[in-house]
Amino acid sequence: MVLSSFGYIISLMSEREIHLVRHGETEWNKIKRVQGSQDRPLSVVGIEQVEKLIRELEGADISTIFTSPLKRALTSAQMISFAMDNLPIVVRPNLSERNLGDFETRYVAEMEETYGSQWHLLTPPNGEPHDAFRNRILTEFKDILDLYPDEKPLFVCHGWVIGVLDGVLPSVGERRDGYDVQNATLYTYPLPTGFEIPTP
Repeated sequence: MVLSSFGYIISLMSEREIHLVRHGETEWNKIKRVQGSQDRPLSVVGIEQVEKLIRELEGADISTIFTSPLKRALTSAQMISFAMDNLPIVVRPNLSERNLGDFETRYVAEMEETYGSQWHLLTPPNGEPHDAFRNRILTEFKDILDLYPDEKPLFVCHGWVIGVLDGVLPSVGERRDGYDVQNATLYTYPLPTGFEIPTP
């Protein structure tokens, strides 16, 4: 049995598992620069991280990869696909990271000094409000699960995207937000029969 974020007890007898992976590291991740919708490529370290992840995925029951179109996620997805007998990839733009507007390109330390540790909950000038971002991700995730009911999915996306999903999927451990999601790390969630993703 697991406890959902709404306090309901849910059986672990599930029809499918959901696998979420954050992309490998970029140079901006390393220096803690705000990326958001900026389209940065994987670093050498990021490529090595994905190669290690691929070894960990050996034997995983995955049929299709759903990915953000941003380079850091798409390249990670392509590497995984190639290593797993060219699994099909479906690019979904709404899995992209939050558009942080004028906050992008600034350094996290600067953001925390100016706005505090919860700066990411603010609405950035020329950016996407947090609630709109959350609604986008939940709607997109539900749409994918509804459109592909027979797939065993791996989602390759971004830290804050996984943070949103972690907040609503049945928990098998401690909750994590975007800050806690590690590069090229696999997070697996059971999806019990009848479980519904909350959408606006």
